[in-house]
Amino acid sequence: MIYQSNKTNSKCHNDHPDDCLKHSFSCPGRIPASVPDNLFGSPFECPKRIPTPRFSSPNSPLSPEELEHLQACIEEINELLRTFGNPRDPDNLTAFRLRFRKLRGIMARLVIACGSCPEELVGCLQDAGRDFLQLYTVGQKKFIPFNRICSIHRCDENQIIEHEQELIDIPLSLRRELVLHFGEVVSASPFLINIFFGLPLHLLLLSFLGCTVKVKLEDETKIVKGVLVGSEEGHLQLQNDKNQIKQINFIKICFISI
Repeated sequence: MIYQSNKTNSKCHNDHPDDCLKHSFSCPGRIPASVPDNLFGSPFECPKRIPTPRFSSPNSPLSPEELEHLQACIEEINELLRTFGNPRDPDNLTAFRLRFRKLRGIMARLVIACGSCPEELVGCLQDAGRDFLQLYTVGQKKFIPFNRICSIHRCDENQIIEHEQELIDIPLSLRRELVLHFGEVVSASPFLINIFFGLPLHLLLLSFLGCTVKVKLEDETKIVKGVLVGSEEGHLQLQNDKNQIKQINFIKICFISI
């Protein structure tokens, strides 16, 4: 394979492109001079460069279409292996989060453990954080802790959801800031925190302070309702109609509706 690759590359550098067609490797495409080199948004002036042809870098004997399909299949298999092969550590659910985020947009049926009677929820899978799944059901957002999920089933097996690479269309200025000041930029955005590390449920709920929420608990038949007035690691606080504050332990929560 190495010998063939070197031989092909030597052919592609001469003035006879037809010779490349004799090999299975594709010639690298020459980048037109009209395509600017933005220097990654650098504000500094660089020395004048000698005009030099630029070529894309071939990394496979397959055509671009075949390579894209193969890479998608490999990534799908790797995700399944990472999800089911890793030990179920409550402090490290990264594989589950990444797998669920790939399924955003599907209609799903969830069976969750809630006391002696399992609960079933049906809705659109919207997102996944570090320790929870977000479902949209009939005008409500529902947040289900990972440790409550027994099973997930697609409502439509033929439904295909394709997502573009995260942050692929962000402005060059933001891309540059992420590279040069990653910690500062990401820590200021819950959206970016969830993409790179996963946002825990207690931090996400801070954006809903003052909203009326419903909480289903494992040891109560009635759903607890109130205004969310606080959310910390381990528990949240609800204020009822009598202005009484009720503190709820996250361990007892089956799901939260907002």
